[in-house]
Amino acid sequence: LLFMKLLCTLLFCILANIVIAQSEAFFNFDIVTGNTGGCNPDNFIVCNGKLFFTANTAAEGTELWVSDGTQVGTKLLKDINTGAASAFDDFANKPYFVTMNNKVYFNANTLPNGYELWESDGTIAGTKLVFDLIPGSGSGVMNASKIAYNGKIYFSGFTTSGCFPFVYDGTTMTKLCDADPSIKGIPDNYESYIGYNNKVYFSASEGLSNTVGNELWVTDGTVSGTALVKDINTQFGYAGSNPSNFVVANNKLFFEANDGINGYELWVTNGTAAGTNMVKDINVGSTDTKPLVLNWYGVYKNKIYFWAYNGALWSSDGTPAGTQKIGPNNLIQPFTKLAGLEIPNTFVEYNGKLYFQGGDNTSGTVDQELWVTDGTTAGTKMVKDILPGTNGSSPYQLIVNKNSLYFQAMKNPLGDYHLFRSDGTADGTISIAPGGSSVVAPFTQRNTPIVYNTKLYFASKWTGVTDNELWEMTTFPMAINKAAYNNTFSLYPNPNNGTFTLTLDNNNFTTGSLQVYDVLGRRVHQQRITDKTQTIRLQQPAGNYWVKLQLDDAVLTRQVVVE
Repeated sequence: LLFMKLLCTLLFCILANIVIAQSEAFFNFDIVTGNTGGCNPDNFIVCNGKLFFTANTAAEGTELWVSDGTQVGTKLLKDINTGAASAFDDFANKPYFVTMNNKVYFNANTLPNGYELWESDGTIAGTKLVFDLIPGSGSGVMNASKIAYNGKIYFSGFTTSGCFPFVYDGTTMTKLCDADPSIKGIPDNYESYIGYNNKVYFSASEGLSNTVGNELWVTDGTVSGTALVKDINTQFGYAGSNPSNFVVANNKLFFEANDGINGYELWVTNGTAAGTNMVKDINVGSTDTKPLVLNWYGVYKNKIYFWAYNGALWSSDGTPAGTQKIGPNNLIQPFTKLAGLEIPNTFVEYNGKLYFQGGDNTSGTVDQELWVTDGTTAGTKMVKDILPGTNGSSPYQLIVNKNSLYFQAMKNPLGDYHLFRSDGTADGTISIAPGGSSVVAPFTQRNTPIVYNTKLYFASKWTGVTDNELWEMTTFPMAINKAAYNNTFSLYPNPNNGTFTLTLDNNNFTTGSLQVYDVLGRRVHQQRITDKTQTIRLQQPAGNYWVKLQLDDAVLTRQVVVE
């Protein structure tokens, strides 16, 4: 015990003049207390200085929640579908949040109106129905994606006559044309609308009786400015080319389409019929390439990066000569497998390079690990073999925060997913987690983590296999020399009984906050700092705690002991 105290004292002295070089602290909001399934938070989006998301409770069902990053400020915004019934169904009818003019727009369900378009400014009064496309209980905006572009919302909506593209400018709702953006009555998927050069592009069909079929359309937000761009598939009439998976890069609009001759290949458009062409027949002939699988792609140095169905990694600048396979021959297309589903991985740019999940078939099976590329074959390589063997760690949900790359990956063959941090090197790619966690699925499968106020928010089952809750991760910045900062602080008395005084040398700061973490990295206390002397009342059991004080951009730390 004496040795441990001496060691802690030594470490504290070493850290006395610098902030912890790189570490994370975790906080569980525990909206539904106990290991009872959790609130299943999902659909994160930041708007008007707040974090919006959906969460489920037994009393209200799945409804709209909001957070300012504090526990007291994390609350149900409005019970849209009153009672235990849910306003959102994340499996069949997702809300598809978008933001415009400091408001969030989404699809929501109520008993009187069905699924329709709603808006929220973060207040109860400002959370309301926008328009009832099908009056009564019928659903007008059901599982339909949308985009916000140039101050307008574009989406697919239903009327009693069918499915059509609509635009909403914050005041007026307008049906753009009679073309149907759905596929056989099924609403469009999430990548069906995209903004490019001050116009919005989408795929639509004028019906089975029309000889054009499902093709590329464009709109400037007016009825007169909505038109077919080009009839790409002229081989099979109403079958159409089914353009989808739109991506903007290098001032071009990329998408996949089938002209009836070459199968699904990579296409590009500049917005004109003459400028809408197949980039390259990657799989020569009618064999499909399907270059953008479920819209999982990377944009890096004015090129798009994608997996072709021949299993190779390709990049394209929109020209035939600039569309080529990159990477070594053992690099093939991976798939992250969870709960029997196959989910392609995302690409993320970090520190001037593109990181992604890649498959290594050297052993004859697909060893899925973290890869990186600088755009050249020589510069495309595996970062680290996290889980050696023939299965790999299957890293996915890559996200960058505070100059580090975070993702989840399997740490053992049992399928236990852990949270990892990487600086882009093998030695700097390590597993992290709050102490005592079960480290099962740190980021749950169906949602994507989000950065809000420089912190990472995500849903996790860290406290149990079924307890899916909202978590916050605070990343301490890289080492800051406190001697270079013109303010220091003291905590007195220390040790103490949980109540102590914070004293600053001066009050030369604009914003200040104090957070306290236990030895497991959990945040147990936080409060604002408004003066150079302030009382801290820490209602925690005896033990060692770390105090993190942030004054404007500077971060300072101290250890405090509660007896």
